[in-house]
Amino acid sequence: MAFEKNQLTISTISPEVGEASESIAIKYSGKSVAIAFNPDFVMDCLRSLTSDEIAIELSDELSPGVIKCDAPFLYVLMPMRIR
Repeated sequence: MAFEKNQLTISTISPEVGEASESIAIKYSGKSVAIAFNPDFVMDCLRSLTSDEIAIELSDELSPGVIKCDAPFLYVLMPMRIR
């Protein structure tokens, strides 16, 4: 995931399948951050939510990310190291 001003780019690379990338508009005004999470853990979190909007809080590329929504919900994701 690459967070830039008002844009999130989600990219994936799989040796067996290939590469994919998608950009979406978001509300973001911090410094640019590129961070990798295990996609299974991200999807586990998102599947359990019914809210249309979520908030992802990030400090930097090596610190855990926190996913929140308007319901009483908190999900902590540990990042993977990327090169």
